[in-house]
Amino acid sequence: MYFGRVVNLALSFPLVATLGFSVALPSVAQAQSIEFGKTLFTQNCASCHGAEGAGDGPVAVFIEPKPSDLGTLAEMNDGVFPFGAVWASIAEGSQSAHGTSMMPVWGDLFMAEALPKQVHPGISGKDIVEARMLALTYYLQSLQK
Repeated sequence: MYFGRVVNLALSFPLVATLGFSVALPSVAQAQSIEFGKTLFTQNCASCHGAEGAGDGPVAVFIEPKPSDLGTLAEMNDGVFPFGAVWASIAEGSQSAHGTSMMPVWGDLFMAEALPKQVHPGISGKDIVEARMLALTYYLQSLQK
């Protein structure tokens, strides 16, 4: 749903740098996204995944399967952060090997919050949701050990 557009956007940043344009803009934007992502994580994810993303939040003891240690996502993927899979998990929920996960579908929840809002002409609720999920994904990428 959201995956292709974000991957294209994320892949365009190195291309812009290669073509000789300023690389400061993506770096600044990504740093701001990480801080915003941390806020989103604290508000929406920390109760299950813990403050540092280790899967040890106060609600984790009530969940099966246990929440993942989000700091090991790259380690479990041959050292490469699985950006697309993380994005899809946030947008669409996640599936475990033994059935459905208890993880909410944050894309739908974020959309329900964003739909009645328009912050600027031309910025839709969907744009707001995609920005939130991108910031959250960048934050999770920053947690990798």
